[in-house]
Amino acid sequence: MLIAYPATPVFNSTYYLSHHVPAVAASWTPYGLVGYRALQSQVQTAGDPYAMIFEAEWRDMDAVNDMLTKTPEEEKQRFEEDEKRFTDTAPVVWFMGVGAQG
Repeated sequence: MLIAYPATPVFNSTYYLSHHVPAVAASWTPYGLVGYRALQSQVQTAGDPYAMIFEAEWRDMDAVNDMLTKTPEEEKQRFEEDEKRFTDTAPVVWFMGVGAQG
């Protein structure tokens, strides 16, 4: 699972990394999140599409479905509201499987 946050002038990476990521990871771990990485753009260039990409590794697709269906609506709302503290743009989300690995 990849969650990409578009590069905008208001993206607050400090808040995202110190508050949002730990809260989301703690919430998702009981459903089967086994690891994650927050990948931050290191060289901002004109046209750079994303400021941050969150890569979530899940036990399996059933775990992802559990997270999507069993996370309480209040918690989902809390995370959506929290996004307003570090960005003004909705993220792009992909549910991807590994096609090859080295």
